[in-house]
Amino acid sequence: MADELYYTPAFVDKATLGLHSTEIPTMRAHFAMKLMEHLAISAAEADGEDTAGRQKLRLLTPVEVATRACNIAAAAYQQFEDRDWLLTAPPYEECKKLGRVAT
Repeated sequence: MADELYYTPAFVDKATLGLHSTEIPTMRAHFAMKLMEHLAISAAEADGEDTAGRQKLRLLTPVEVATRACNIAAAAYQQFEDRDWLLTAPPYEECKKLGRVAT
């Protein structure tokens, strides 16, 4: 996804730095992301058997969880691009000229 940083001058002593996305996921992409939140991250993997012959599981390490999450995100966004599930938004400055963003 493409994002732009923008600066908004001080509003009562507070200047802000914002983020403007120039690619917007479609409703199908949002639905896919919701499914990933619930189904895609497995917190454990097979780790042999216990003494009764049942499968043992071990928790993924934080590094393994982070790697899996990033791999899922990269694959998902590639699918979104392949399926044309990303919409293109104008750059922040263009939106600002059109009066579509707060200034």
